[in-house]
Amino acid sequence: PDLGRTFRSLGERGAKDGFYTGRVAEAIAAALAKRGGLMSVGDLAAHKVEWVEPISTSYRGKVRLWECPPPTQGVTALMALNLLEQEQVYPRMTASALHAQSEALRLAFADSLQFCADPTASGCPDTA
Repeated sequence: PDLGRTFRSLGERGAKDGFYTGRVAEAIAAALAKRGGLMSVGDLAAHKVEWVEPISTSYRGKVRLWECPPPTQGVTALMALNLLEQEQVYPRMTASALHAQSEALRLAFADSLQFCADPTASGCPDTA
């Protein structure tokens, strides 16, 4: 029932008034406070949404995959897929496929931690 009311609120009032203020925002803030969280109704009301251009890669030349740019982990997922392009990862549950997937993710996370930053906080450009 709560999920249905939330969707109705979003549909009738839009994201700003239907989610970041009013009943939904109050429920979010109360649930977080109950668990020791610090986000308040005022914090939600002050939230500003910013559109960012997605980043993408092709996988095996057959499909284009899109993700959010840094500082999210989307770039990590795309790097891991690029590393796996040359590997035989099917069937998925073989030891060699799981090892390849684990190593691709390990390397992608290592690169992300070393070379990716939030462009709004780091002063580093997000393009070459």
